[in-house]
Amino acid sequence: MLELHVSRDTLAARQKGYEAAFLSGMLAKFPVPWQPKVRAHFEGLERGFVQNRWLYDAADKVGAIRVPITIGDDDLCQLADRCAAEAMGRHAAVNDLAGLRESMARYVAQFGIKPPEQERVTKNGTKAGVSDRGAVARMSCPQWWRRKLREYQARAIEACAIDFGYVHRKAECYASSVTVERRGQQRRRNAKCLENTQAVNLDNGEIFRLSELAAVSVANPRIRRGELMTRLAGFEAIADGLGNVAEFVTQTCPSKYHPTKTVDNKPEQNPKYNGATPRKAQGYLSKTWQLIRAKLARLGVRFYGFRIAEPHHDGCPHWHSILFTQAGDVERLRSVIRSYAMREDGSEAGALEHRVTFETIDRAKGSAVAYVAKYISKNIDGGGFQVQGDFETGGAVVASERVEAWASTWGIRQFQQVGGAPVGVWRELRRLAKGGEYSPVVEAARAAARARTVVRDVVTPAACPAIDGRVRKMDACDFAGRRTCTWTTCASGRISRSSATGCTPASGATTRSC
Repeated sequence: MLELHVSRDTLAARQKGYEAAFLSGMLAKFPVPWQPKVRAHFEGLERGFVQNRWLYDAADKVGAIRVPITIGDDDLCQLADRCAAEAMGRHAAVNDLAGLRESMARYVAQFGIKPPEQERVTKNGTKAGVSDRGAVARMSCPQWWRRKLREYQARAIEACAIDFGYVHRKAECYASSVTVERRGQQRRRNAKCLENTQAVNLDNGEIFRLSELAAVSVANPRIRRGELMTRLAGFEAIADGLGNVAEFVTQTCPSKYHPTKTVDNKPEQNPKYNGATPRKAQGYLSKTWQLIRAKLARLGVRFYGFRIAEPHHDGCPHWHSILFTQAGDVERLRSVIRSYAMREDGSEAGALEHRVTFETIDRAKGSAVAYVAKYISKNIDGGGFQVQGDFETGGAVVASERVEAWASTWGIRQFQQVGGAPVGVWRELRRLAKGGEYSPVVEAARAAARARTVVRDVVTPAACPAIDGRVRKMDACDFAGRRTCTWTTCASGRISRSSATGCTPASGATTRSC
């Protein structure tokens, strides 16, 4: 009889090797930047069952994501091409367009992607959704698949980061570093594309890089920040002329939407957290605001201003609003906002103090623009606040990059005008040259839009909708031959212009790569 004798040291070394191989294989399922954190958490748990159970559960959460979060953008583009081809290949088994759409929709849903909405007629008689032909075209297009797969993957990664507790002020504020880096890569790809593409004006032969055109538009963060400041200053000037007062309102979500809570200035997991993503929390705030607006409209309380959405340190959104209204309507405005904000979990601890707060702007302490300048700058480019910094991250520039990545990932609109005419009309009026042959209405609106001080008898909250409607219905001749055009890129690589006012442009433009 043969006996094998193995020393305890040898057995221990083998066991250690098995455990190391097991851990290495499990860590490979996580994004590389997360692996040190997963390892540290794993090693901090009780050895044995507790360790392994936690690691298996975490790996299962990552594995449940339909699009692997460990693949890069090049692999994702290849996956999009394969998915588009597979979706289009389903036409062989289906004879009618509606059946093909249904088959494609089932295939799209396998990747966690929402198919195009069915075409329908809304309550006011307008059409919404996508036709069968349009839906089939989308679901068989590689570019459509790229956008949807990127969106799904980015949100899945961020949702996992929040669930694992990686997003808070003591770790990765506002958004995970993986998401911030991915957003930075996307911005660099976009910048390279703009730099290598030229637009040629066939009227006069002028050639511009698209990057040059973007630099002088609201796509430039500095210009965007300046425009928002200008529009807010205009609203404030209108309010001063009408004798209105300004209210600074902050709305937050109930506790169950917050992944973390702060105890002794330290973030801890929130036991009430229901797993809601920032997008779902934003939906709660939007729905609450719809109810508030409708109620105030029924009461005849008119207001105007701006709303700014920004994240808490754990990614949950909250809103800052600067609202102008008549002094006699302030109490009703506050009462309605407070009542709807407290409807959901209004009895929980801290809700009365923190769910919604109001502050009447004291002009002796500062203007409305001064109150929100920090929030606008912090959420765009940090302009003007590099020295002061940001409380959560320690730097306004870093904060703006993280906030922008957060908003882009979750599809959250950061700035929204409340009341007044749409900004598109104001932008077009500011482009009109002085001294043109305009109708009296257009000239009055142009002068008000171009003036540094608002012409209050022309542009008031009551007059804005009327002026907007009259300007929108005007023929192109009222703009002295100026055509406002929408530029669309054709499959052939040309850029064509279609007139927003029904005029046919004399010439188009084309693009070429450098």
